Amino acid sequence: MKKKMKKKIKNVSASEEKLVKKKIYRLNKYQKLWIDTLLSGKTRKCKDSLSSLDGKSNCCLGVAIKVCGLEKLPSLTERSKSYLSENCSEETLKDFPLTYKALKLKDESGFFSKESLKGITDDDLPIMSDLTSLNDDTKMTHAEIGKFINENREAVFK
Repeated sequence: MKKKMKKKIKNVSASEEKLVKKKIYRLNKYQKLWIDTLLSGKTRKCKDSLSSLDGKSNCCLGVAIKVCGLEKLPSLTERSKSYLSENCSEETLKDFPLTYKALKLKDESGFFSKESLKGITDDDLPIMSDLTSLNDDTKMTHAEIGKFINENREAVFK
């Protein structure tokens, strides 16, 4: 039986060693599928709703609903009749609890803690604090949003 040898990290302080040993957030199968789909560049982006009227484009959260396959994403017309009010122009995962639970997002809009973002300053994201805003209020592509989520797992997921 082979014994695993621990490699010692030379010239590293105790606090730096803790950072090196810090457990990396492991994605579940739904999170991985969602991020991989966003990164693929094969999705068409829409703004201000989970999907476009024709259903051919989605916001980043709409992509999650479709690829997770846990719930059907009704057409925008059907959603408008059933639960969207005139006062609510922003859709979230609130009405898709299975997808929301599977993704383990911090909240239904994809809120993220700006304090825990890697390499991002307030100049980069002055008012953005959720994935819905990144999708609707920036020129970020789905691939760029996927990269952002993947690089900031601890900030986005529970």
